[in-house]
Amino acid sequence: MRKLVYFFLTGILLLNSCSTGLKSLQRGDYYDAILKAVNRLSSDPDNRKATQVVRDGYPLAVAYYQEKLIRY
Repeated sequence: MRKLVYFFLTGILLLNSCSTGLKSLQRGDYYDAILKAVNRLSSDPDNRKATQVVRDGYPLAVAYYQEKLIRY
């Protein structure tokens, strides 16, 4: 029984750590989204989802960080 509980906890942690750039982008974590998408594109340059994340996320990230710089 104990091994089963450890197995499920490990599985949940692994699934949580395997989030995509799209999920990060939807959460507003632009830096993480771009980083994950670029890493995915380095191994698979034809990945459409990762390309879309970079295309959509980069302008949002630039605007977000420019706004932060202006405020501080």
